[in-house]
Amino acid sequence: MQRTSTIQTRIVTTKKAEENEKLLRLGSLCTGYGGLDLAVQRVFGATLAWVADNDRHVRTILATHHPGIPNLGDISRIDWRQVDPVDVLCAGFPCQDISFAGRGAGIAHCVGDA
Repeated sequence: MQRTSTIQTRIVTTKKAEENEKLLRLGSLCTGYGGLDLAVQRVFGATLAWVADNDRHVRTILATHHPGIPNLGDISRIDWRQVDPVDVLCAGFPCQDISFAGRGAGIAHCVGDA
């Protein structure tokens, strides 16, 4: 039984290595601190191609954690025809209105165009 389990593990590991030869490219909208991105990278073996978050504090965090990864900024001002395509797109909730870090005005009070 142990031998079968070891063989199955080797097959799965080999398949995963073959699949990851062409890494999936990940784009991230309303990125925040990047927790969702980290999960997607770990689960799917993706590489981060670009992020889009216009919060000044978040920009600092992203620049520190992902140097060289472009931050496209405000998603309502991006010319999407000029953005490199990605295989996986993830997005956080644009939460300025309901976040504890924001004013707490609630979802009915819209901030921005998102």
